[in-house]
Amino acid sequence: MIETLFVRITPKKFYGNLICMRLEFFGCKSVCSKALGMQNNLIKNEDLSASSAHENFPVTQARPFYADGWCAQTANENQWYQIDLRTPHKVTRVMATGQGTLKYELAFSNDGTTWSNYTTLKGLTKLFSIEHKIYELETEQISRYVRFLPKEWDQKICLQVELFGCTIECNKSLGMENKVIPDKALSASSSQTGYPPQNARLNLGAYNSNGWCAQKNDIYQYLQISFDHEVRVAYISTQGSEGDVSKYVTKYRLQWSTNGDFWNHLPNELPGNNDGRNFNRFKLSYPISARYIRINPIEFVKSICMRVELYGCPLDSQIKPTEPPPKTKDISVSGNFRLTSYEYNDGLSSSSRTEFAKLASIVEEAITRVYIGSETFKDGFKRVIVTGFRPGSVIVDFQLLFSTSSNVDPIKPLKDQIATGELSGLKVDKTSFKINEPPKDKRSSSSGGLSKGGKIALGVFFSLLIIMIGIVIVYMRKKKSGFEHKIFDNPNFDQQKYLKTKNDLSD
Repeated sequence: MIETLFVRITPKKFYGNLICMRLEFFGCKSVCSKALGMQNNLIKNEDLSASSAHENFPVTQARPFYADGWCAQTANENQWYQIDLRTPHKVTRVMATGQGTLKYELAFSNDGTTWSNYTTLKGLTKLFSIEHKIYELETEQISRYVRFLPKEWDQKICLQVELFGCTIECNKSLGMENKVIPDKALSASSSQTGYPPQNARLNLGAYNSNGWCAQKNDIYQYLQISFDHEVRVAYISTQGSEGDVSKYVTKYRLQWSTNGDFWNHLPNELPGNNDGRNFNRFKLSYPISARYIRINPIEFVKSICMRVELYGCPLDSQIKPTEPPPKTKDISVSGNFRLTSYEYNDGLSSSSRTEFAKLASIVEEAITRVYIGSETFKDGFKRVIVTGFRPGSVIVDFQLLFSTSSNVDPIKPLKDQIATGELSGLKVDKTSFKINEPPKDKRSSSSGGLSKGGKIALGVFFSLLIIMIGIVIVYMRKKKSGFEHKIFDNPNFDQQKYLKTKNDLSD
Protein backbone atom coordinates (compact mmCIF):
# COMPACT_ATOMS: atom_id res chain seq x y z
CA MET A 1 0.00 0.00 0.00
CA ILE A 2 1.28 3.45 -0.85
CA GLU A 3 0.10 6.87 0.30
CA THR A 4 0.55 9.63 -2.19
CA LEU A 5 -0.94 12.74 -3.76
CA PHE A 6 0.11 12.08 -7.36
CA VAL A 7 0.52 8.87 -9.36
CA ARG A 8 2.56 8.68 -12.56
CA ILE A 9 2.61 5.58 -14.78
CA THR A 10 5.54 5.25 -17.16
CA PRO A 11 5.05 2.60 -19.87
CA LYS A 12 8.16 0.49 -20.49
CA LYS A 13 6.87 -1.85 -23.19
CA PHE A 14 3.96 -1.52 -25.57
CA TYR A 15 2.42 -3.11 -28.64
CA GLY A 16 1.36 -1.27 -31.74
CA ASN A 17 2.21 2.17 -32.93
CA LEU A 18 0.71 4.11 -29.97
CA ILE A 19 0.96 3.90 -26.19
CA CYS A 20 -2.63 3.50 -24.96
CA MET A 21 -3.99 2.60 -21.53
CA ARG A 22 -7.15 2.34 -19.40
CA LEU A 23 -6.88 1.94 -15.66
CA GLU A 24 -8.52 2.22 -12.21
CA PHE A 25 -7.15 2.72 -8.69
CA PHE A 26 -8.46 0.98 -5.59
CA GLY A 27 -7.94 2.16 -2.05
CA CYS A 28 -9.38 4.74 0.29
CA LYS A 29 -9.08 8.41 1.02
CA SER A 30 -7.14 9.38 4.10
CA VAL A 31 -9.44 10.75 6.77
CA CYS A 32 -7.42 13.94 7.25
CA SER A 33 -4.91 14.31 4.47
CA LYS A 34 -6.43 16.47 1.75
CA ALA A 35 -4.39 19.26 0.20
CA LEU A 36 -5.16 22.48 2.06
CA GLY A 37 -4.92 24.81 -0.90
CA MET A 38 -1.52 25.81 -2.25
CA GLN A 39 -1.96 24.09 -5.60
CA ASN A 40 -5.69 24.73 -6.06
CA ASN A 41 -5.47 28.35 -4.83
CA LEU A 42 -7.81 27.88 -1.86
CA ILE A 43 -4.95 29.51 0.03
CA LYS A 44 -4.98 33.07 -1.32
CA ASN A 45 -1.94 35.07 -2.39
CA GLU A 46 -2.42 37.53 0.46
CA ASP A 47 -2.00 34.66 2.93
CA LEU A 48 1.54 33.93 1.73
CA SER A 49 4.59 35.73 3.10
CA ALA A 50 8.32 35.31 3.54
CA SER A 51 11.34 36.81 5.24
CA SER A 52 12.48 38.09 1.83
CA ALA A 53 11.87 37.36 -1.84
CA HIS A 54 13.84 37.73 -5.04
CA GLU A 55 12.09 40.12 -7.41
CA ASN A 56 11.78 37.39 -10.06
CA PHE A 57 10.67 34.70 -7.62
CA PRO A 58 7.95 36.18 -5.34
CA VAL A 59 6.09 34.40 -2.55
CA THR A 60 3.16 33.59 -4.85
CA GLN A 61 5.37 31.23 -6.89
CA ALA A 62 5.80 28.75 -4.03
CA ARG A 63 2.79 26.78 -5.25
CA PRO A 64 3.57 23.24 -6.47
CA PHE A 65 4.67 22.96 -10.11
CA TYR A 66 4.71 26.76 -10.52
CA ALA A 67 7.78 27.96 -12.45
CA ASP A 68 10.87 27.91 -10.22
CA GLY A 69 9.13 28.57 -6.91
CA TRP A 70 9.79 31.23 -4.29
CA CYS A 71 13.41 32.22 -3.76
CA ALA A 72 14.82 34.22 -0.88
CA GLN A 73 16.65 37.44 -1.65
CA THR A 74 19.72 36.16 0.20
CA ALA A 75 20.71 32.69 1.38
CA ASN A 76 21.14 32.58 5.16
CA GLU A 77 19.61 30.94 8.25
CA ASN A 78 17.19 33.84 8.82
CA GLN A 79 15.00 33.01 5.84
CA TRP A 80 11.50 31.53 6.14
CA TYR A 81 8.35 30.96 4.11
CA GLN A 82 4.93 31.32 5.81
CA ILE A 83 1.38 30.17 5.07
CA ASP A 84 -1.64 31.61 6.88
CA LEU A 85 -4.57 29.17 6.85
CA ARG A 86 -6.90 31.86 8.24
CA THR A 87 -8.32 29.47 10.84
CA PRO A 88 -6.62 26.68 12.79
CA HIS A 89 -6.39 23.45 10.80
CA LYS A 90 -5.15 19.99 11.60
CA VAL A 91 -1.91 19.56 9.61
CA THR A 92 -0.89 15.92 9.07
CA ARG A 93 1.55 16.06 6.13
CA VAL A 94 3.82 18.52 4.36
CA MET A 95 5.45 18.63 0.98
CA ALA A 96 8.44 20.73 -0.06
CA THR A 97 10.75 20.85 -3.05
CA GLY A 98 12.88 23.55 -4.58
CA GLN A 99 16.17 24.41 -6.18
CA GLY A 100 19.06 24.98 -3.82
CA THR A 101 17.25 24.05 -0.60
CA LEU A 102 18.46 20.77 0.90
CA LYS A 103 16.93 20.55 4.38
CA TYR A 104 14.37 22.50 6.38
CA GLU A 105 12.52 22.65 9.70
CA LEU A 106 8.86 23.43 10.45
CA ALA A 107 7.33 25.85 12.94
CA PHE A 108 3.67 26.27 13.93
CA SER A 109 1.71 29.11 15.53
CA ASN A 110 -1.87 30.09 16.30
CA ASP A 111 -1.24 33.83 16.61
CA GLY A 112 1.67 34.50 14.22
CA THR A 113 3.86 35.60 17.13
CA THR A 114 4.52 32.63 19.41
CA TRP A 115 6.08 29.77 17.45
CA SER A 116 6.74 26.11 18.28
CA ASN A 117 9.21 24.08 16.24
CA TYR A 118 7.97 20.68 15.12
CA THR A 119 9.56 17.85 17.12
CA THR A 120 9.54 14.07 16.88
CA LEU A 121 8.01 11.78 19.48
CA LYS A 122 11.43 11.76 21.15
CA GLY A 123 11.28 15.54 21.56
CA LEU A 124 13.95 16.29 18.95
CA THR A 125 13.59 19.06 16.37
CA LYS A 126 12.89 17.38 13.05
CA LEU A 127 15.13 18.20 10.09
CA PHE A 128 13.29 17.42 6.85
CA SER A 129 15.09 16.52 3.63
CA ILE A 130 14.00 17.83 0.25
CA GLU A 131 14.79 14.40 -1.25
CA HIS A 132 11.63 12.99 0.35
CA LYS A 133 9.02 15.38 -0.94
CA ILE A 134 6.06 14.36 1.24
CA TYR A 135 6.39 13.76 4.97
CA GLU A 136 3.72 12.39 7.28
CA LEU A 137 4.00 14.11 10.65
CA GLU A 138 4.39 11.83 13.66
CA THR A 139 2.16 14.14 15.68
CA GLU A 140 -0.71 16.06 14.09
CA GLN A 141 -0.42 19.81 14.49
CA ILE A 142 -3.39 22.11 15.10
CA SER A 143 -2.30 25.48 13.82
CA ARG A 144 -3.24 28.53 11.81
CA TYR A 145 0.26 29.55 10.69
CA VAL A 146 2.95 27.27 9.26
CA ARG A 147 6.55 28.24 8.52
CA PHE A 148 9.16 26.42 6.46
CA LEU A 149 12.65 27.21 7.80
CA PRO A 150 15.48 26.35 5.36
CA LYS A 151 18.54 25.10 7.26
CA GLU A 152 20.81 23.67 4.57
CA TRP A 153 21.13 24.84 0.98
CA ASP A 154 23.39 25.00 -2.04
CA GLN A 155 24.00 28.57 -3.22
CA LYS A 156 20.33 29.65 -3.09
CA ILE A 157 17.10 29.05 -1.16
CA CYS A 158 13.99 28.25 -3.21
CA LEU A 159 10.83 26.37 -2.25
CA GLN A 160 7.56 25.00 -3.57
CA VAL A 161 5.28 23.68 -0.82
CA GLU A 162 1.93 22.14 0.02
CA LEU A 163 0.17 21.33 3.30
CA PHE A 164 -2.16 18.40 3.92
CA GLY A 165 -4.74 17.90 6.63
CA CYS A 166 -8.29 18.97 7.35
CA THR A 167 -10.40 21.56 9.04
CA ILE A 168 -11.27 20.80 12.65
CA GLU A 169 -14.77 20.47 14.04
CA CYS A 170 -15.38 23.49 16.21
CA ASN A 171 -19.07 23.89 16.98
CA LYS A 172 -19.64 22.19 20.33
CA SER A 173 -21.35 23.89 23.26
CA LEU A 174 -18.73 25.44 25.53
CA GLY A 175 -20.81 25.05 28.67
CA MET A 176 -23.31 27.78 29.46
CA GLU A 177 -26.48 25.68 29.22
CA ASN A 178 -25.00 22.48 30.70
CA LYS A 179 -23.17 24.45 33.42
CA VAL A 180 -19.70 23.22 32.51
CA ILE A 181 -18.87 26.91 32.75
CA PRO A 182 -19.18 27.56 36.52
CA ASP A 183 -21.10 30.44 38.08
CA LYS A 184 -17.87 32.09 39.24
CA ALA A 185 -16.82 32.49 35.60
CA LEU A 186 -19.79 34.79 34.88
CA SER A 187 -19.69 38.50 35.65
CA ALA A 188 -21.26 41.72 34.42
CA SER A 189 -20.91 45.49 34.47
CA SER A 190 -24.08 45.72 36.60
CA SER A 191 -27.11 43.59 37.49
CA GLN A 192 -30.70 44.04 38.58
CA THR A 193 -31.80 42.35 41.80
CA GLY A 194 -32.87 38.80 40.97
CA TYR A 195 -31.17 38.86 37.54
CA PRO A 196 -27.45 38.21 38.20
CA PRO A 197 -24.98 37.16 35.47
CA GLN A 198 -25.25 33.57 36.73
CA ASN A 199 -28.78 33.56 35.24
CA ALA A 200 -27.43 34.22 31.73
CA ARG A 201 -27.55 30.55 30.67
CA LEU A 202 -29.41 29.67 27.47
CA ASN A 203 -32.87 28.11 27.98
CA LEU A 204 -32.54 28.10 31.78
CA GLY A 205 -34.49 29.96 34.46
CA ALA A 206 -38.07 30.20 35.67
CA TYR A 207 -40.74 32.32 34.01
CA ASN A 208 -40.38 35.98 35.06
CA SER A 209 -36.95 35.34 36.64
CA ASN A 210 -34.63 34.22 33.87
CA GLY A 211 -31.59 35.80 32.26
CA TRP A 212 -29.12 38.45 33.26
CA CYS A 213 -30.48 42.00 33.30
CA ALA A 214 -28.28 45.08 33.60
CA GLN A 215 -28.96 47.64 36.31
CA LYS A 216 -28.38 50.43 33.79
CA ASN A 217 -29.71 50.57 30.25
CA ASP A 218 -26.83 52.16 28.33
CA ILE A 219 -24.19 51.11 25.80
CA TYR A 220 -21.56 50.56 28.50
CA GLN A 221 -23.09 47.38 29.91
CA TYR A 222 -21.62 43.95 29.29
CA LEU A 223 -21.86 40.28 30.23
CA GLN A 224 -18.48 38.57 30.63
CA ILE A 225 -17.61 34.87 30.40
CA SER A 226 -14.15 33.86 31.65
CA PHE A 227 -12.46 30.56 30.80
CA ASP A 228 -9.53 28.97 32.63
CA HIS A 229 -7.86 28.30 29.27
CA GLU A 230 -8.11 29.66 25.74
CA VAL A 231 -10.97 28.51 23.55
CA ARG A 232 -11.98 29.03 19.96
CA VAL A 233 -15.46 30.47 19.47
CA ALA A 234 -17.25 29.98 16.13
CA TYR A 235 -20.94 30.50 17.02
CA ILE A 236 -22.99 32.37 19.61
CA SER A 237 -26.64 31.99 20.60
CA THR A 238 -28.54 34.76 22.38
CA GLN A 239 -31.90 34.78 24.09
CA GLY A 240 -33.87 37.37 26.04
CA SER A 241 -35.73 37.20 29.35
CA GLU A 242 -39.17 35.60 29.12
CA GLY A 243 -42.02 36.71 31.39
CA ASP A 244 -45.15 38.81 31.55
CA VAL A 245 -42.98 41.46 29.90
CA SER A 246 -40.41 40.25 27.37
CA LYS A 247 -37.05 41.99 27.69
CA TYR A 248 -34.35 41.36 25.11
CA VAL A 249 -31.37 42.75 23.21
CA THR A 250 -31.74 43.37 19.47
CA LYS A 251 -28.13 44.33 18.67
CA TYR A 252 -24.87 43.71 20.46
CA ARG A 253 -21.13 43.90 20.00
CA LEU A 254 -18.88 40.89 20.66
CA GLN A 255 -15.56 41.56 22.39
CA TRP A 256 -12.78 39.18 23.37
CA SER A 257 -9.41 39.19 25.11
CA THR A 258 -6.59 36.79 25.89
CA ASN A 259 -5.37 38.64 28.99
CA GLY A 260 -8.38 40.49 30.39
CA ASP A 261 -6.77 43.84 29.61
CA PHE A 262 -6.80 44.61 25.89
CA TRP A 263 -10.06 43.82 24.09
CA ASN A 264 -10.67 43.04 20.43
CA HIS A 265 -14.08 43.23 18.81
CA LEU A 266 -15.79 42.26 15.60
CA PRO A 267 -16.17 45.29 13.31
CA ASN A 268 -19.93 44.85 12.90
CA GLU A 269 -22.74 44.76 15.43
CA LEU A 270 -24.40 41.34 15.64
CA PRO A 271 -28.16 40.63 15.41
CA GLY A 272 -29.90 39.75 18.67
CA ASN A 273 -33.46 38.66 19.32
CA ASN A 274 -37.06 39.51 18.44
CA ASP A 275 -38.62 38.31 21.69
CA GLY A 276 -37.68 37.02 25.11
CA ARG A 277 -38.32 33.33 24.45
CA ASN A 278 -36.67 32.15 21.23
CA PHE A 279 -32.91 32.08 20.75
CA ASN A 280 -30.93 33.25 17.74
CA ARG A 281 -27.79 31.34 16.73
CA PHE A 282 -25.20 33.36 14.81
CA LYS A 283 -22.11 32.09 12.98
CA LEU A 284 -19.13 34.42 13.35
CA SER A 285 -17.47 35.59 10.15
CA TYR A 286 -14.31 33.90 11.45
CA PRO A 287 -13.55 31.92 14.63
CA ILE A 288 -11.96 33.89 17.45
CA SER A 289 -9.45 32.62 20.01
CA ALA A 290 -9.88 34.02 23.50
CA ARG A 291 -9.93 33.41 27.23
CA TYR A 292 -12.43 36.16 28.00
CA ILE A 293 -15.64 36.94 26.08
CA ARG A 294 -17.77 40.07 26.53
CA ILE A 295 -21.20 40.68 25.06
CA ASN A 296 -21.89 44.41 24.87
CA PRO A 297 -25.59 45.22 24.22
CA ILE A 298 -26.20 48.18 21.90
CA GLU A 299 -29.97 48.17 21.31
CA PHE A 300 -32.72 46.54 23.37
CA VAL A 301 -36.46 46.36 24.06
CA LYS A 302 -37.77 47.21 27.56
CA SER A 303 -34.48 46.39 29.29
CA ILE A 304 -31.03 44.88 28.71
CA CYS A 305 -31.61 41.18 29.46
CA MET A 306 -29.78 38.22 27.95
CA ARG A 307 -29.21 34.48 28.04
CA VAL A 308 -26.37 33.10 25.92
CA GLU A 309 -24.42 30.07 24.76
CA LEU A 310 -21.04 29.89 23.04
CA TYR A 311 -20.01 27.19 20.58
CA GLY A 312 -16.49 26.23 19.56
CA CYS A 313 -13.61 24.09 20.79
CA PRO A 314 -10.55 24.25 23.06
CA LEU A 315 -7.23 25.45 21.71
CA ASP A 316 -4.30 23.04 21.56
CA SER A 317 -2.35 23.92 24.72
CA GLN A 318 0.91 22.51 23.28
CA ILE A 319 0.87 25.04 20.50
CA LYS A 320 -0.21 28.12 22.41
CA PRO A 321 0.01 28.03 26.20
CA THR A 322 -2.19 30.40 28.14
CA GLU A 323 -0.74 32.63 30.82
CA PRO A 324 -2.89 33.81 33.75
CA PRO A 325 -4.21 37.34 33.25
CA PRO A 326 -2.09 40.11 34.77
CA LYS A 327 -3.54 42.19 37.55
CA THR A 328 -5.15 45.35 36.29
CA LYS A 329 -5.73 48.70 37.90
CA ASP A 330 -8.40 51.30 37.25
CA ILE A 331 -7.15 54.69 36.06
CA SER A 332 -9.35 57.78 35.94
CA VAL A 333 -8.19 60.79 33.93
CA SER A 334 -9.98 64.11 33.51
CA GLY A 335 -9.28 66.94 31.11
CA ASN A 336 -10.77 69.28 28.53
CA PHE A 337 -10.55 70.48 24.94
CA ARG A 338 -12.36 73.03 22.78
CA LEU A 339 -14.98 72.33 20.12
CA THR A 340 -14.84 74.93 17.35
CA SER A 341 -17.92 73.74 15.46
CA TYR A 342 -20.35 74.66 18.29
CA GLU A 343 -21.21 77.84 20.19
CA TYR A 344 -22.00 77.80 23.88
CA ASN A 345 -25.56 78.61 25.00
CA ASP A 346 -27.74 78.20 28.10
CA GLY A 347 -28.87 74.76 26.93
CA LEU A 348 -25.37 73.48 27.69
CA SER A 349 -25.24 74.85 31.22
CA SER A 350 -26.82 71.87 32.97
CA SER A 351 -26.69 68.10 32.48
CA SER A 352 -30.47 68.00 32.99
CA ARG A 353 -31.07 69.87 29.74
CA THR A 354 -31.82 68.08 26.48
CA GLU A 355 -29.23 70.02 24.46
CA PHE A 356 -26.53 69.13 27.00
CA ALA A 357 -27.42 65.43 26.86
CA LYS A 358 -27.47 65.43 23.06
CA LEU A 359 -24.06 67.06 22.63
CA ALA A 360 -22.57 64.99 25.46
CA SER A 361 -23.69 61.82 23.68
CA ILE A 362 -22.10 62.99 20.40
CA VAL A 363 -18.78 63.79 22.09
CA GLU A 364 -18.72 60.57 24.13
CA GLU A 365 -19.31 58.52 20.99
CA ALA A 366 -16.58 60.43 19.14
CA ILE A 367 -14.03 59.79 21.91
CA THR A 368 -15.09 56.14 22.20
CA ARG A 369 -14.40 55.66 18.48
CA VAL A 370 -10.82 56.84 19.02
CA TYR A 371 -10.23 53.98 21.42
CA ILE A 372 -12.31 51.33 19.70
CA GLY A 373 -10.77 51.89 16.28
CA SER A 374 -11.44 49.11 13.79
CA GLU A 375 -10.11 46.14 15.75
CA THR A 376 -8.99 46.81 19.31
CA PHE A 377 -10.15 48.55 22.45
CA LYS A 378 -6.87 50.33 23.05
CA ASP A 379 -5.07 50.64 26.36
CA GLY A 380 -7.79 49.06 28.48
CA PHE A 381 -10.37 51.74 27.63
CA LYS A 382 -13.64 51.29 29.55
CA ARG A 383 -15.73 54.43 29.09
CA VAL A 384 -15.83 58.23 28.79
CA ILE A 385 -18.15 60.69 30.53
CA VAL A 386 -18.68 64.32 29.53
CA THR A 387 -18.88 66.13 32.87
CA GLY A 388 -19.64 69.63 31.62
CA PHE A 389 -19.48 72.35 28.98
CA ARG A 390 -18.04 75.87 29.32
CA PRO A 391 -18.00 79.01 27.13
CA GLY A 392 -15.17 79.47 24.65
CA SER A 393 -16.84 78.17 21.52
CA VAL A 394 -17.57 75.09 23.64
CA ILE A 395 -15.00 73.77 26.11
CA VAL A 396 -15.65 70.10 26.87
CA ASP A 397 -14.80 68.75 30.32
CA PHE A 398 -14.46 64.97 30.29
CA GLN A 399 -13.45 62.00 32.40
CA LEU A 400 -11.90 58.79 31.01
CA LEU A 401 -11.78 55.43 32.78
CA PHE A 402 -9.25 52.72 31.93
CA SER A 403 -8.53 49.28 33.34
CA THR A 404 -5.01 48.28 32.39
CA SER A 405 -1.93 46.38 33.49
CA SER A 406 0.41 48.07 31.02
CA ASN A 407 2.58 51.15 31.33
CA VAL A 408 1.32 52.66 28.07
CA ASP A 409 0.07 56.24 28.27
CA PRO A 410 -3.70 55.74 27.77
CA ILE A 411 -4.28 59.41 26.93
CA LYS A 412 -2.00 59.39 23.89
CA PRO A 413 -4.57 58.14 21.31
CA LEU A 414 -7.00 60.95 22.20
CA LYS A 415 -4.25 63.57 22.40
CA ASP A 416 -2.89 62.57 18.99
CA GLN A 417 -6.37 62.61 17.44
CA ILE A 418 -7.21 66.10 18.74
CA ALA A 419 -3.85 67.33 17.43
CA THR A 420 -5.20 66.65 13.92
CA GLY A 421 -7.98 69.22 14.43
CA GLU A 422 -10.75 66.67 14.02
CA LEU A 423 -12.40 64.22 16.41
CA SER A 424 -14.57 61.66 14.59
CA GLY A 425 -16.12 64.38 12.44
CA LEU A 426 -16.11 67.12 15.11
CA LYS A 427 -13.95 70.19 14.53
CA VAL A 428 -11.66 70.85 17.50
CA ASP A 429 -8.91 73.28 18.43
CA LYS A 430 -5.80 71.17 17.87
CA THR A 431 -3.86 73.03 20.60
CA SER A 432 -6.58 73.02 23.26
CA PHE A 433 -6.12 69.55 24.77
CA LYS A 434 -5.35 69.68 28.50
CA ILE A 435 -5.19 67.09 31.27
CA ASN A 436 -6.11 68.08 34.81
CA GLU A 437 -3.47 67.36 37.44
CA PRO A 438 -4.76 64.96 40.09
CA PRO A 439 -5.44 66.72 43.43
CA LYS A 440 -2.72 66.35 46.02
CA ASP A 441 -3.51 64.36 49.14
CA LYS A 442 -3.60 67.02 51.83
CA ARG A 443 -3.48 64.40 54.54
CA SER A 444 0.11 63.56 53.57
CA SER A 445 1.26 67.19 53.67
CA SER A 446 3.79 68.08 56.39
CA SER A 447 2.00 71.37 57.07
CA GLY A 448 -1.26 69.62 57.88
CA GLY A 449 -3.08 72.01 55.54
CA LEU A 450 -2.29 75.20 57.60
CA SER A 451 -2.34 78.65 56.04
CA LYS A 452 0.84 80.73 55.78
CA GLY A 453 -0.06 82.69 58.93
CA GLY A 454 -0.77 79.47 60.77
CA LYS A 455 2.62 78.10 59.80
CA ILE A 456 4.36 81.28 61.20
CA ALA A 457 2.42 81.15 64.46
CA LEU A 458 3.27 77.49 64.85
CA GLY A 459 6.98 78.25 64.31
CA VAL A 460 6.97 81.05 66.95
CA PHE A 461 5.24 78.77 69.44
CA PHE A 462 7.83 76.02 69.06
CA SER A 463 10.70 78.56 69.34
CA LEU A 464 9.33 79.98 72.63
CA LEU A 465 8.76 76.47 73.91
CA ILE A 466 12.41 75.54 73.26
CA ILE A 467 13.65 78.72 75.05
CA MET A 468 11.46 78.06 78.08
CA ILE A 469 12.65 74.47 78.28
CA GLY A 470 16.27 75.74 78.24
CA ILE A 471 15.59 78.19 81.10
CA VAL A 472 13.98 75.47 83.19
CA ILE A 473 16.97 73.15 82.68
CA VAL A 474 19.45 75.87 83.79
CA TYR A 475 17.33 76.71 86.81
CA MET A 476 17.10 73.08 87.90
CA ARG A 477 20.85 72.60 87.66
CA LYS A 478 21.56 75.67 89.82
CA LYS A 479 18.99 74.59 92.36
CA LYS A 480 20.63 71.21 92.63
CA SER A 481 24.04 72.77 93.39
CA GLY A 482 22.53 74.91 96.24
CA PHE A 483 23.87 78.11 94.71
CA GLU A 484 27.00 77.79 97.09
CA HIS A 485 30.22 79.78 96.42
CA LYS A 486 32.77 77.85 94.43
CA ILE A 487 36.52 78.44 94.41
CA PHE A 488 37.61 79.07 90.92
CA ASP A 489 41.01 77.61 90.14
CA ASN A 490 42.46 79.66 87.33
CA PRO A 491 45.36 77.76 85.78
CA ASN A 492 46.95 81.05 84.62
CA PHE A 493 47.03 82.54 88.16
CA ASP A 494 50.43 82.26 90.07
CA GLN A 495 49.68 82.82 93.79
CA GLN A 496 53.38 83.18 94.86
CA LYS A 497 53.99 85.93 92.32
CA TYR A 498 50.83 87.60 93.48
CA LEU A 499 51.96 87.62 97.18
CA LYS A 500 55.46 88.88 96.29
CA THR A 501 54.02 91.70 94.23
CA LYS A 502 51.66 92.57 97.07
CA ASN A 503 54.55 92.75 99.64
CA ASP A 504 56.68 94.92 97.33
CA LEU A 505 53.86 97.38 97.00
CA SER A 506 53.34 97.53 100.78
CA ASP A 507 57.07 98.36 101.34
